[in-house]
Amino acid sequence: MRNVLSKVESDYEKIQPMDKHERLKKAREHAGYGSASSAAKALGIAVSTYLSHENDSRDFDADYAKRYARRYNVSAEWLLWGEGEMSQVRNEDTPPLELGAPFSDMYDAEAISHALELVKRFQEKNSTKLPRDEFYDAVIQLYDEIIKRREADS
Repeated sequence: MRNVLSKVESDYEKIQPMDKHERLKKAREHAGYGSASSAAKALGIAVSTYLSHENDSRDFDADYAKRYARRYNVSAEWLLWGEGEMSQVRNEDTPPLELGAPFSDMYDAEAISHALELVKRFQEKNSTKLPRDEFYDAVIQLYDEIIKRREADS
């Protein structure tokens, strides 16, 4: 049944191409983010900015498309113009959070690494794998806590 639905969706897109904001929403959902706000938090951008891109009240440029494409593992060309395939091939060893890009100058890389390690340990200890949006939320919450504790200790 799932293959049939995928075929119907694919055929529909050939007949009725999606607009850019519709492709952004589809990419977010495909990446496992249940809400636009959780995606915005994971991306490190204002929720209002992300929502305006996804609901088509504000256009997004190539720089934003590249950010979204990296996070959602889709082609920036597909996001911008609907050209090519939606998904990019990702190596299984690729970590779900790219530490160096695109916000490394805005965040403390050491604190991000520490937060990532804590979440990974939690998953290993509990023999579980968090869904992507919960994983990102956990890393962000731990990151915030690490920064607060550092500031309190200073």
